[in-house]
Amino acid sequence: MSDLIDGIFASVSRRLRKSACLHAPIRGAPGGSAGGAAEKAGNECRSLLNRGKRLMNAGRYPEAIACCDDLLTACDSFPLAWFIKGTCYARTGSYSDAIACYAKATGIDPGYTGAWNRWGVCLMHLERFGEAVRCFEHALEVNARYTAAWCNRGIALEKLGRYREASSSFDRAIEADPDYAEAWIRKGSCLKELGERDEGERCSARGEALRRRRRRAQESAGIPPGRLTLGDK
Repeated sequence: MSDLIDGIFASVSRRLRKSACLHAPIRGAPGGSAGGAAEKAGNECRSLLNRGKRLMNAGRYPEAIACCDDLLTACDSFPLAWFIKGTCYARTGSYSDAIACYAKATGIDPGYTGAWNRWGVCLMHLERFGEAVRCFEHALEVNARYTAAWCNRGIALEKLGRYREASSSFDRAIEADPDYAEAWIRKGSCLKELGERDEGERCSARGEALRRRRRRAQESAGIPPGRLTLGDK
């Protein structure tokens, strides 16, 4: 999950340049030249966004949510702010509130694959697996090589007892990332359910080996284990 968040924040500058926040003054801001108001709006958006990220990474979720609310007051059509707010809710188990935020994000930007994926994960936590599959498929319509979405789709299908479809979904995740441990492990479980025990055991063993290798690499680098959720690498 941390990789996903870092990747999204790496694109903040690009999103800000395209955002309406850079083309209109913050509501309630004092008058002045259009250029000066736009620059001030952009700077305030950046400041609030960065502060929200720091608060979220520090686990100070209520404060991060309040920061996002401040940003959305300034620019209510900023999908990244809705995403951050939703992630804070999701990390505290408030999945329905998180879903509402991800719905806002995707309503503004239908191509926001990260929001579709996280929406689906929240639905899985609520055991609404059929709806989750549809969310992951929305993400995959935009990016057919989105490994986490393929893996999460497979998990949701597995929960529905649709093991052959789930196995195929895990295959797509592995095709995009051969070192995706979770996908190998989940594929192994599906194959065992389908009676293909030997192949299932081989897949599970490969996944566990990849997981151990990743943990050793994290330990060597002094990186603590991440907060892994359904389908996260």
